[in-house]
Amino acid sequence: MNELLMIGGNKGAAGLDIDFENLDVGSKVFRDKNGHPFTLVGTLGTDGGVVDDPDVGKCFYFPGGGYFETPMVKDLNIPGKASVIEAVFKWPTGGPARQGSIFETGNFPSGHTATPGISLSVGQYPATYIQYFLMGTDGNWVRGLPPNTTNIYVWETVRFERNANGSGLISVYRDGNLFSSVSVPANTIGNGSKLSVGGSYTWTTGWRGYLKSLKITFK
Repeated sequence: MNELLMIGGNKGAAGLDIDFENLDVGSKVFRDKNGHPFTLVGTLGTDGGVVDDPDVGKCFYFPGGGYFETPMVKDLNIPGKASVIEAVFKWPTGGPARQGSIFETGNFPSGHTATPGISLSVGQYPATYIQYFLMGTDGNWVRGLPPNTTNIYVWETVRFERNANGSGLISVYRDGNLFSSVSVPANTIGNGSKLSVGGSYTWTTGWRGYLKSLKITFK
């Protein structure tokens, strides 16, 4: 299945480039190839860290008790720039589901302070369990919900091709084939103060699941 990951072939400037191919199994190191420093918030326990998946090889297991964050800096700013965001992940069966953000720069308030930014999350709606949430600086928000994406515990490649005005196409690939897609209209997200992976810095909650790679490339 390795050949099915990374659908794109982008040659633009990468803002974020995370994978775990060069790390040892058992490592709890979380590293961006472009040099953005990530700090662990919470704990990974004994199970969290780099594992060897039989389908995709090395990936990072988040057990739900911790996530990584990096300060928001200019070269990670997403608003106003055309970009491609691609995440390869699996939300597993068994144990606590622990829905939440795979990555985010901002999120929906839902009892918290609204943080303008972008969030890729899973688990809010069973029939459309993959969601991009786009929190605007004007107090409005947009949801991107690819249809018919019930979780069947497989590796998902979610690719968001964004235009500079925030509009774009969210595509979900399974086994290398396009499975579902949805378009989102123009929107005015903010930058947030951080970028977190494996959980939500705005809600200070972890996500439980496996991450193969996360890449943000600016066109």
